[in-house]
Amino acid sequence: MSNFGTMSDGIWTTVNNVEECTYKIKNVANVLEIIAVAETGDVESGALWLMRDNLMELTDKIELYAQDLLDCRRELMEEMNKPKTSMAVPKKGKKK
Repeated sequence: MSNFGTMSDGIWTTVNNVEECTYKIKNVANVLEIIAVAETGDVESGALWLMRDNLMELTDKIELYAQDLLDCRRELMEEMNKPKTSMAVPKKGKKK
């Protein structure tokens, strides 16, 4: 496998791992939201809501970075699939 293929596979694996982490962080944020609703009379402010909002903002940013990685992977795949151009030396013609 070429270096491009190895890098592409590595990027794909990394993005999948990052997406799994963001999913888990969002689950924690959702639990904080449930606790915040149950524990406070205010359904929009407080420490639990702040933590929840910060976690959600963080996952949004992480997802943007993951998308950037996927864009890089796409570029690598395009580069890898480009036809190879030959740098052959032209044949010398016969002298008359």
